[in-house]
Amino acid sequence: MDLISREELLKTFQVQNLLYRPNNLWNIVWIEELIKNAQSVEIPQWIPCSERLPDTDVQVLVTLGYTYESDYTMYSIARYIHFENGECHWCDNFYGYLEWDKYSDGRGGDSSRKVIAWCPLQPAYKGD
Repeated sequence: MDLISREELLKTFQVQNLLYRPNNLWNIVWIEELIKNAQSVEIPQWIPCSERLPDTDVQVLVTLGYTYESDYTMYSIARYIHFENGECHWCDNFYGYLEWDKYSDGRGGDSSRKVIAWCPLQPAYKGD
């Protein structure tokens, strides 16, 4: 995951001269205070399935494409599941199992969609 530090963020503002432009609407003190008190932010990155697969049984954000030639993609939530017999398959929360002949009849799966890339999800909101 890529992180940006407080110092790098402040430097970015200074380099782009956002803090010191005449008649700028930015409140310099407020921005500097905000940056000083900011937490480092994790920016999730898309990981192509050809590079690496996620841990098994962990929900991740996925980019779905079609198994036939099409540029159309969509987002979904899925898990990469490892079965006792050694097989591993994607299970999408909406479409069911993907690219698995056993479930390609539309009852529990969809053989027309495949996972192209995945991205870790943020932890679920827990409330105050």
